[in-house]
Amino acid sequence: MNMEAEKKPKKIFSAAMFRALKHKNYRLFFAGQTISLIGTWMQQIAMNWLVYRLTNSVFLLGTVGFATQMSTFVLAPFAGVYTDRWNRHKILITTQSLSLLQALIFTILIFTHTIAVWHIFVLAVFLGFVNAFDIPARQAFLVQMIDDRKDLPNAIALNSSVFNAARLVGPAVAGILIALLVFIEQCKLCGSYYCFVDDEKFSTTRKSQFKKSVGTFARGFLVRLSFANCS
Repeated sequence: MNMEAEKKPKKIFSAAMFRALKHKNYRLFFAGQTISLIGTWMQQIAMNWLVYRLTNSVFLLGTVGFATQMSTFVLAPFAGVYTDRWNRHKILITTQSLSLLQALIFTILIFTHTIAVWHIFVLAVFLGFVNAFDIPARQAFLVQMIDDRKDLPNAIALNSSVFNAARLVGPAVAGILIALLVFIEQCKLCGSYYCFVDDEKFSTTRKSQFKKSVGTFARGFLVRLSFANCS
């Protein structure tokens, strides 16, 4: 009886912690927002990393990051006013469609090898403008999805948790993927087969390239993981 009595409060506490998820619309919104926010942070890290690889300039790296945040900062107060007047559901559909378009253009430019720094700068500013409308609309849309007002504080808390968790998970996953891609790229330089054969079959040049790729992978993973923790 005592063990059952101890388990019961734990179940009640767990159910209360996620009680907002009993609403179907919020549950769908919560899952979609989690994926969207993680993807946005991954893309942000990828854009910054690409700028640095193309230019090797810390100044341009900071400029691109500043462009995204500054455009959101300038437009957000006005976007918040219009968000209260317009249909929030349609705003979110529009902003998510524009974010998809921005990511698609970014992908095409990369795979066609036509990407330039000014492309990234324009796409970063565009994403900042989209986020200026998207973020207030997400926050305000919560009220429309929760039927029981008693669950609204829990929904707001879960929403904030997702934002903070995405800031950690997104850059961490992006860092791991970037480090893996750099490792694979270095392996291609020294030959996909010779990277994993006995040392006697390595030429001096290929040995150094292989060691460099391993070091790049390790440093990239640690640096990006520390960046994610600092974010």
